[in-house]
Amino acid sequence: MGASTWHCPHSSISSTSVLQTVQNKSTKKGNPKSCVEKLFVNYKEHADGKTSSECLVCKHLVTHKIGVTSNYTRHMQRHHLKMYTEWIDSLKNNDNKDVIVTQPKIKHAFNNNKTTKYGSQHPRQIELNNMIINDLIIDLGLPLSIVERPAFLRAMSKVDSKFHVQSRRSICRESIPALYDKMIRELKTICTTAEFISLTLDIWIDRRMRPFYAVTGHSIIDCVFKSYVLSFLPLTGSHTDKALLNEFEKIISSDYNIENKLVRLVTDNAANNVKAFKSLIVPGFEHYFEGDEDDDDDDDRIDDDDSETDENNLNGNTKNIFNTLANDNSVNLLRIPCFSHTLQLVVADGLKESSCARSSLAKVTKIAKYSHQSTKFAENLEANKYSIPVACKTRWNSQYNTVMKIIEIPVSVLNEYLKHCNKEELRLTSRDIAILREFHSLFALFAEAIVRAQAQNSPSISLVAPSLLGIFFDLENELKNCCIYTSSLCKVLITSLKARFGAQLDSQSELSDPVKESLCQLIKKLVTDAAFQLNSSKDSSSSSNYYNAADDDKGESSDIVLGEKRKTLFGYCSSQNKIKKTRIDIQNSVQDEIVSFQKKIVYAILSKLAQKLLCVPATSAPVERVFSQSGFLFRSHRCKMTKSTLSKLTLLKCNFELLK
Repeated sequence: MGASTWHCPHSSISSTSVLQTVQNKSTKKGNPKSCVEKLFVNYKEHADGKTSSECLVCKHLVTHKIGVTSNYTRHMQRHHLKMYTEWIDSLKNNDNKDVIVTQPKIKHAFNNNKTTKYGSQHPRQIELNNMIINDLIIDLGLPLSIVERPAFLRAMSKVDSKFHVQSRRSICRESIPALYDKMIRELKTICTTAEFISLTLDIWIDRRMRPFYAVTGHSIIDCVFKSYVLSFLPLTGSHTDKALLNEFEKIISSDYNIENKLVRLVTDNAANNVKAFKSLIVPGFEHYFEGDEDDDDDDDRIDDDDSETDENNLNGNTKNIFNTLANDNSVNLLRIPCFSHTLQLVVADGLKESSCARSSLAKVTKIAKYSHQSTKFAENLEANKYSIPVACKTRWNSQYNTVMKIIEIPVSVLNEYLKHCNKEELRLTSRDIAILREFHSLFALFAEAIVRAQAQNSPSISLVAPSLLGIFFDLENELKNCCIYTSSLCKVLITSLKARFGAQLDSQSELSDPVKESLCQLIKKLVTDAAFQLNSSKDSSSSSNYYNAADDDKGESSDIVLGEKRKTLFGYCSSQNKIKKTRIDIQNSVQDEIVSFQKKIVYAILSKLAQKLLCVPATSAPVERVFSQSGFLFRSHRCKMTKSTLSKLTLLKCNFELLK
């Protein structure tokens, strides 16, 4: 029969006598606390892996598996509950009597091996948690799994043994979302403060082919350039023009309410730029990259797509959405193309027609590759403090820098090294040097303009016109006076520059040349007079030291001696020479004041106009930097990161200064 239908035949036994027996039994065995030891007798273990024992109350034989006592406890609870309860109460009373209260000794405080952990709201716990998340995971880009690694746990226990490391699950589900929400609130405050905002946007695909939509905002607040990532959203579903437009309108309206503050929208050249720049290789460098198809740097191919169809579809959608945005009457903005991408298209046109320099460039590429293969050759270069950088397949300016570095090595020294290494076929002739120098001279300003236009937190849009004019007139001068071997290349560059930037290079005007010259001289005089007047109002005692600007027109000699300089567009930006002429000091002072808008009260109208125009970035480099950071966070050994976590971490990393 089951235990539920069994009735105790000895239920008439008094509980007092049984408890007395139990107490006597407990005294003999040192007060055991097991139900079997106290309320059962004749405990036996059998060969079949079971145990048996008789109940002290009803003498019923109870069996169970070895190591388990639940049947014995259940028997007492079902059939002798009152007695079982009395025994439990007496057991508790005995435990309380056994507790001896003693005064703690000082040695116990120092010898206690058990460390009490900080509470979740303890200041030290919060401080170390923030250090791990903000400094290690977000700023340094360490993986989230670091909090689970034994080495890190040991290190943190040495830092503070009372600190409890937060779990990865808690970081992903609580800490990072909380920081993300705080970041969004900060960005909304900045957008509310800003008077004018320009945007750059693009689409990026990670290693798992998941698309993300990035938008960066640029403004001038309190005379300081500010650039932030406003959104880095994972895209789901169909990426049609309408869907992307809805995402964009949601960002500028409901998310940040900047629809009426937009100045310009900067994008790359959409569908054609991916294929154009994949093949942007300096002629002769094809040999350099042979066998390197699978060894490209991860950061340079993070957004490569093996599916040409998907790539074309994505970029086609991107181009359509950009065109839709540009023509949308509900959004008062004008899309402008990326200056660097357009300028690189000019470079690509020129490189296609560089056959005149191909043989000389081929020697350079072989020398560069040999320097990274031969230990002897590399040691000879290093001994004389020369180095040849590694060229990147997807960065034409890195190949250009490789050519420049080789030209800087004296020809006699370089040829001597090659002779010692039995590479005389790579020795450069005087004709090779002349061709390489012409090649370097033609592309020098292109390389500088592309790099400078991508500067962050600077009025890069103001560099576009001077760069175009500088490059255009330099190419015309090279064609007339300097090009001997590369004249065909120079002509192609001029033609392409006019075709792609024709409106900016149009010199037609209704004014005659004499009137133009007169106006230019008048403007120079007015600016100079205003500069002197501003300075004299600050310090009248320095008026005796003024330099007469008219002396320049009289051809009087000057003690400023200018040495030979490398060709550059904006040499004055990086010049370290300290010239003591008072006039130049005044001009530099006035220029600094205008650039930093310190005269915004005096020139209120100009200041507001400058803040509106100069907040426009010249290139889409800011949004591409976002993709670089995201690619760093989502490296090949971290491909399990969810797109939501990747999105939040990227935004936090790019806007890290807001967390400080």
